[in-house]
Amino acid sequence: MADPSPSPAPRGGPRTPEGKARSARNALRHGLRAARFCLLPHEDPEEFRALVAELRERYRPADPVERELVDAIAVAMWREARADRLEAEALADVPPVDETRTCGSDVAKPAARAGLATIVRYRTAAQMEHRRALSLLEQHRRVAAARATEVEAAAGEPLESEPPEPTVVSLRFEEREKRNPLDTPLLRRLGRDPDLVLPVPGVDPRFWPKAQDRAVTGPFPPGGPQPYRRVPGLPWDKWWDHQHLLDPPTAAADAPRSAEGTARAA
Repeated sequence: MADPSPSPAPRGGPRTPEGKARSARNALRHGLRAARFCLLPHEDPEEFRALVAELRERYRPADPVERELVDAIAVAMWREARADRLEAEALADVPPVDETRTCGSDVAKPAARAGLATIVRYRTAAQMEHRRALSLLEQHRRVAAARATEVEAAAGEPLESEPPEPTVVSLRFEEREKRNPLDTPLLRRLGRDPDLVLPVPGVDPRFWPKAQDRAVTGPFPPGGPQPYRRVPGLPWDKWWDHQHLLDPPTAAADAPRSAEGTARAA
């Protein structure tokens, strides 16, 4: 037999939009710690809109960033005023000790002290938000002014018709070019002078440095191909055309001796 007692109503939160809005404001007693700014029921929306309009008219935001910072200043100022009002109300709720004292003079009760401390703490936080938003607005305007000055200065400079071609640098190629092509393990084993370029039959003298494994080690009769020397600081294909940069006595004196030495080594 079925139980005639009605089934209990399902538990859960509010289901209507009105109920959800009321539930969202359950912990919003004074609005000082609200993560998302909103007005309390007794606060006038038109007064807040007038504050925002006054600040926008005063600061004249020029872009969305400035407009957001001006609105943040308005929110901070509203929270400061809210904290001042709540402080006055909290002090008014504290009765005087006697007829010679005023309201709020007796803060012996822990609840009164805790409430006032909370209000003072969150008013300080609102003041810091105010100063931070104002500082960010000033900083943003300084940066925007400096950027506008740079753009104005660059406006008079001629623009390049075509973008420059990018330069691709190969570190391995750079290091290979800096290395002396005559200083190889094979030529060192043959006892060759790493600064002396020996003749290579049938090859242009400019390309002798890259074909030294087929070079003639001597003798070098007068009137025939003669060795020449490496020019430090220049790539190997420039050595032949820049022999005049070397010290003539040194080049003339060293080349025959090196040729004879390599011939004996061979």
